[in-house]
Amino acid sequence: MKKYLVLVVVFLSVKTLAQKKEDEQAIKAMCGCYEIKFNFAETFAYPRDTVNYKASKVKHETALEWAELIEDEPGKKIHTTLIDSRKRNDC
Repeated sequence: MKKYLVLVVVFLSVKTLAQKKEDEQAIKAMCGCYEIKFNFAETFAYPRDTVNYKASKVKHETALEWAELIEDEPGKKIHTTLIDSRKRNDC
């Protein structure tokens, strides 16, 4: 019985380590420049002044997002992003 328990623990540990490695690779792959889109619409009425309150117009914006890995230590990855909403088409 103990042998089976040890085998299960070893199997789960190996699977967890493989998943962690895969997750770290996915985080690193997210670095780069992306065009992102924002769609904003109010989905509620402002409760304090329902008589005079006018909802904001629906807004659609695009921006560039630069994603960079700023810390890459074993077991610790820190990602940061910079969003540029100026109208331009390059990263």
